[in-house]
Amino acid sequence: MRPTDNKNEYGICLVTEVPANEREIEERLGKSLELHFGIARGGYGWIFPHKTYYSVGIGGVVKDFTHPKESMLNFLKDNGFSGEYKLHGHKIPWGGIKRKVVGSRVLLSGDAAGFVDASSGEGLAYAIRSGQLAASVLAEICQQRGKLKDLHKYESICKTEFGTHLKYSRIFSKLIHSFPERSFKMFIDNREILDKYLEVMDFKIDYKDYLRWSLLNFKLR
Repeated sequence: MRPTDNKNEYGICLVTEVPANEREIEERLGKSLELHFGIARGGYGWIFPHKTYYSVGIGGVVKDFTHPKESMLNFLKDNGFSGEYKLHGHKIPWGGIKRKVVGSRVLLSGDAAGFVDASSGEGLAYAIRSGQLAASVLAEICQQRGKLKDLHKYESICKTEFGTHLKYSRIFSKLIHSFPERSFKMFIDNREILDKYLEVMDFKIDYKDYLRWSLLNFKLR
């Protein structure tokens, strides 16, 4: 990720592993997981089950996340985890922001390029796909004896394939975190809205289509 002082462009995540036996985890979560909103604006907290431990973490946009360690310790305590845990932290780019991803001899992909869903934090799918596109462009240049300026084709392909989707993921994230009580209440009270959002997570529709559908749906209701 390129150096930046703009705290609107990246987030920070803290995570730890909490040891637990399989029966305890099964009794608490079963086959589900926990997501906690309101921990940090632009992000959320999570408790994910593994066979012998919980993965517990929080994340949010840096400018609204001034005390990440303190917030993490409070999150652990509030959810019944009172031991001493080793915390791991890292910065992640906030998706949907235009960044320079092509240099004279460099192509950025995945997190390094800012290809991250600003709402869910998902980045693996975009890392894999952008890596495939980068390899394809490089192979084509080598096979056809192209020029280094042809590397910019990679940027345009990424923009066409998922650039608009990530742009609207940021718009969606800003909307729900600007009006958290109203937004999350609608998700809870209206199963149709939640089910439609899951279609976005399953890549059946994109964020632009989801926002358009939501606006029409709200008007009708």
